[in-house]
Amino acid sequence: MKSDFKHLSMMLLAGFLLVSCNSKKETPPNVIVIMTDDQGYGDIAANGNAFVETPNMDLLHSESMRLENFHVNPTCSPTRAQLMTGKYTHRVGVWHTVLGRERIRKTELTMADAFSDNGYATGIFGKWHLGDDYPFRPLDRGFQESVIHKAGSVSQMVDYWDNDRMNDTYFHNNQPTKYSGFSADVFFEEAITFMKKNHNKPFFAYIATSAPHGPNNVLQKWADKYLNKELNENVSNFYASIERVDHNIGVLRDFLKESKLEKNTILIFLTDNGSAMPNNHNKAGMRGSKGSVYEGGHRVPCFIYWPEKNIMGDYAFHELTSVMDLLPTFIDLCNLKVDDNIKFDGQSLKPLLLGKKTDLNERYLLVEQQRLPTPVKWNTNALIHKKWRLINGKELYDMENDFAQKEDVAMQYPEIVKALRKKYEEIWTDISVNDNEYHPLILGSTQAPEILLTAQDWYWKNNNDKPNLIVGQSTVREGKISNGIWPVEIEKAGEYVFELRRWPKESGLSLNATTPEIVSRDNDIELKQWGEKPQGTIYNITSARIKINGMERLVDVNPSAQSVEISMPLKKGLVDVQTWFYTNEGDALGAYYVYVRLKE
Repeated sequence: MKSDFKHLSMMLLAGFLLVSCNSKKETPPNVIVIMTDDQGYGDIAANGNAFVETPNMDLLHSESMRLENFHVNPTCSPTRAQLMTGKYTHRVGVWHTVLGRERIRKTELTMADAFSDNGYATGIFGKWHLGDDYPFRPLDRGFQESVIHKAGSVSQMVDYWDNDRMNDTYFHNNQPTKYSGFSADVFFEEAITFMKKNHNKPFFAYIATSAPHGPNNVLQKWADKYLNKELNENVSNFYASIERVDHNIGVLRDFLKESKLEKNTILIFLTDNGSAMPNNHNKAGMRGSKGSVYEGGHRVPCFIYWPEKNIMGDYAFHELTSVMDLLPTFIDLCNLKVDDNIKFDGQSLKPLLLGKKTDLNERYLLVEQQRLPTPVKWNTNALIHKKWRLINGKELYDMENDFAQKEDVAMQYPEIVKALRKKYEEIWTDISVNDNEYHPLILGSTQAPEILLTAQDWYWKNNNDKPNLIVGQSTVREGKISNGIWPVEIEKAGEYVFELRRWPKESGLSLNATTPEIVSRDNDIELKQWGEKPQGTIYNITSARIKINGMERLVDVNPSAQSVEISMPLKKGLVDVQTWFYTNEGDALGAYYVYVRLKE
């Protein structure tokens, strides 16, 4: 792009954006945030990928203001927590994707709260991954409309049984509802329906696709074009998923134009972490991918498009920015009234978008990958400042001269290392105050008469204890031996019924049943990753046990029953729940699914 065009763009910004949407005479803008799952910076054709076909992302890229030095966290829940709160994910209690450590502290203001409290209609469509039951569901956190799958991916164990991204059952306002079609198609269609319903008032729509995260389940015809480019099956399916999301972005933008909503709609596109399918043609020159604290794990695309205020026009900003900045930016641009006492870690980007001088490049930014019950100081992190990246407090990289992070220059610049380590200490001290605080599900509330406890949220209090994680539905089928506790809060004293199950209710399976292997359904691509569906392991369960603090009960099991119910009197307060199934073979495993209700 020529320098005279850049100069003209900035002049136009200064002229057109002097008045933001805080004028009482102006209609508040709609806000749409599109976040894809596991799509890295280089998984877009416009960012140099010669294989994936993303014409609609490319068009948005060419029409938007782009944040080219934009950072998230290396995995999903932490990034989503930062988006929703404008704060370090560590500060709000989210540093994992399971164990209950994916739940935002219930006292935190969310982006949906901020919009809802200011008269916006709010809706989420797709992936939430910040808590699957009360009080952490989207409808508990400021959203008024919700169509989501549960947990971190379609076909994880908390999600509806046998979902695989095609013709699935999702949760519409907490109720399981059957849909037809590919997951991204469903979520965009539901988002557009929400926009149509609320076209006469400002709306905030959060479209968080589960694609291209696995399971890599796509129609054969979508994958064929990539197989014909001599890409392997996994990469072909991954790129086909991205292209399907791209198709839906085109459908959405056509709708916004036809319904005359485009002009006064702030449209944001970003991804949640680095690529889950790194290969030699999508790294964009960066080291690392999903889960890494090297650049490729957390530097992602972010496009901002708002024609009404001339935030558009193929302009790239290289200032240091973060997903935490989006909520403070929306508060500024949309004049949202929030508690003045809230301390955001993110900064409003309104001055940057106005073309004004900012101090963004003077800031320090911490990226973490904890994935433990309790965070550990110096564990897997990157501290970012100007051109420097300090990795794990030891390695130092100069991004201006070594963008691929091949040469550790810590020995050449000891004073830089010392200064960055000192800054890390300051940030850690500030954000780690409540690390030992757990955010339990609440039992006995009228807001949720029944609560589901699952093995995915088994918690262990010692970082050195590492039992088998039960995450995917495939691991439920395999019947991995594992156990853990559920810390929960009893809101109302009374007699509680605990319904222990080997399989979820909707499966209809008895405790000692098996389930057949499923290779393909409604498509002709074999299911991958968590979508694999092996034959279920049979356990000859004979008895069940429950322990809640100091109380225990052991009962015999009817082998043909789907569940066993055990009642326990509980007082108001915090308790730890643990369960066991005992088998004829001498095995002892935790109940994967426990449904809890207050006895009437």
